[in-house]
Amino acid sequence: MSMQWYLLLLLLLSEKKTGKSDKPRTVPQTLTDPNRVFTPINVNYVPARFPPIHLRPIKPIIDISRLRSLSISPEPIYINPIRPEPVVYTSPINPEPVYANPINPEPMVYANPIKPDPVVYANPINPEPTVYANPTDWSPAEMNDAIISEDGLNILIRPTVSNAVTIIDPPNNVISQSRWRFKLPPQVLVGFWFGWLPRLALEDIPAEYNVVCVAFLEPDETGIPHFIPPMDEERFITGISWLKNSGQTVLLSLGGAHEGVAVWEADRQKFKDEIMRDIDRYGFMGIDIDLEGASITAADNVRVIPSVLAELKDYYNELNMPFFITLAPEFNNLRGENAPYKPILQALEGYYDLVFAQYYNQGLDGIWSDEYMLYLSQSDNDLKSEFLFTLTTAIVTGTSNYYRIPSQKFAIGLPASQVSAMNGYVQDPADVGLALDRLEMEGRRIRGLMTWSINQDAQNGFEFISRYATMVYR
Repeated sequence: MSMQWYLLLLLLLSEKKTGKSDKPRTVPQTLTDPNRVFTPINVNYVPARFPPIHLRPIKPIIDISRLRSLSISPEPIYINPIRPEPVVYTSPINPEPVYANPINPEPMVYANPIKPDPVVYANPINPEPTVYANPTDWSPAEMNDAIISEDGLNILIRPTVSNAVTIIDPPNNVISQSRWRFKLPPQVLVGFWFGWLPRLALEDIPAEYNVVCVAFLEPDETGIPHFIPPMDEERFITGISWLKNSGQTVLLSLGGAHEGVAVWEADRQKFKDEIMRDIDRYGFMGIDIDLEGASITAADNVRVIPSVLAELKDYYNELNMPFFITLAPEFNNLRGENAPYKPILQALEGYYDLVFAQYYNQGLDGIWSDEYMLYLSQSDNDLKSEFLFTLTTAIVTGTSNYYRIPSQKFAIGLPASQVSAMNGYVQDPADVGLALDRLEMEGRRIRGLMTWSINQDAQNGFEFISRYATMVYR
């Protein structure tokens, strides 16, 4: 065999082994091609330690000079803020929607890297209004916070968060201004902590409880609330600092089952001074309103308490300090034209951060379901998932005569154990998962869950965390 034939045989065998074909390779289209179709982004995601679980795309290295030279349409890449599907955006060249990785729970919000004008979007999966603006400074840090498709041609920039802030409320398409510099985490697991038996050291509160409400700011003989630490003051302050340094938000809860809170207009300044003393001395990051029974409407509570808290939120915001306002009403106190919590919520509209309604201690109280043609009782464990879904839907949509709380500002409150409340304990945690999944499928993903109490959860082997943390931080 001649050397030429030998070399030809080796060449043929090599092509067969490597699977190469004689078809010509297609040249990748350029971004300037008007017929170019943007392909779905394929990005690897890596989970972080929860809570919360944030899945972020791996940041590639980008040639800045190349990016600047790209000729992209100046139109922004828009996200659909209404549809309850995984995040949708469309190419400025091809109008067909392209779906991003639905596993990523962060707002998949991107803007055209060329256009410098601010663009406002909302996250359609977790509709907490979020404000983003297009990057105007082509710094390496911004370039590294980008995503590139596999072919290296699709480039989307994760814009920087704006301080000032136009927001979108997806359910109502309402554009408003928000000036708050601090926000609670996107997903929350709220727990109440108390200083009586069964005791639990503040430092032993698990990080999964990313919002901790300290119980309680209680009334003195005049009705004005005061807070007395349940232990040595310095030790208490150290415990609060420990939680805050661990990334947890610590609030002081007002009221509880202890009736007697009665703040009159004449007591406005005394009440305000007490709240400021507690915030400044102990390091609390806000106030939770947990008025129950007669305390809700006693004296001038429905006017003075929300008014003072709104003033303090403005005051601390100007000092660049957080002041969160949350509420923990029993769910029946959100129902009816004269719902007890209605004037409080109306007075705090635009100021409150979160409402976690108590779905316990209400016995046979519940809600009628047109879908199931049944009355769903809080205490009916056989229909627990249906109850959780139906009641939450009514609250976040403002139907069935309930005061509307937007889903991004709402969490469900459940007992930590069977001894934590007279009734309302969930026997099968799958019922909670089913309700949360269905709410999300219908575009009404809520902020998370709340429990009374962390102390009793600890006594019960932290069952509440083991059951529900992965449901919340998914």
